[in-house]
Amino acid sequence: AGQVGYPPMFGRLKKSAFGPISTGPGIYQIRAFGARVTVIASDNGPILVDTGIRGSAPMIDAGLQAANLSFPDIELIVVTHYHPDHSGGLSGASLRSGAKVAAHEIESALLNGEQPRPNPFVRPILSAVLGPLIMPMYGRPVEVDYRLRDGDPLPIHDGVRVVHTPGHTPGCISLLSQEHGWLLVGDALQRRCGRLGGPARYVTPDYPAARASIEKLLQYDFDSIWFSHFPPVRGDGKRRLARLVDSFS
Repeated sequence: AGQVGYPPMFGRLKKSAFGPISTGPGIYQIRAFGARVTVIASDNGPILVDTGIRGSAPMIDAGLQAANLSFPDIELIVVTHYHPDHSGGLSGASLRSGAKVAAHEIESALLNGEQPRPNPFVRPILSAVLGPLIMPMYGRPVEVDYRLRDGDPLPIHDGVRVVHTPGHTPGCISLLSQEHGWLLVGDALQRRCGRLGGPARYVTPDYPAARASIEKLLQYDFDSIWFSHFPPVRGDGKRRLARLVDSFS
């Protein structure tokens, strides 16, 4: 992975069928199979957050090229959680970029092959029917170079901090940009029909913990909220999240 210089945010974006989906201050989202993946600008090189399912690398590469980037420019890959739509393409992205890999310490053993990755479905019938279709979406195990904890700065970007948001998975993380006022939540939140909600119950084994994580997010300052499967909330994000938390009681 090599250094890359940045204008104020990203390079001049090219017109492409593969990107961008959304752009904001210091953040850029592109398509992958199964999810949006996010590129975060850093003075030390770009950071890729999540990788889609296995086989997503060519689609991600096309999205990077729309920002005048390529896989070798990526300095760090961060995985928000182990589900295949977020980590399945990790081996391909890691191989193409040579970037270091970071994930929450609880899930590092799932990503590096020390422990088998569990079927993500909570309900037995979905687990039985869809599990065999989902499991091949994982790629090969990859060594995790940085094992993250709650409150850690990202290894090459101390302006972005890790927020541990368990519930959807035990090691699910969100990322907070203190400089730009955005919160990247992965799957800790959803935005359906314009309304915020908790993660999908059928793939969330500990829903009380997921709700507690959502409440925890209110202690931070942010204006926009970015998701892995939905368009971002571009303003008034904290107040909108507070309304969701009020609905829990």
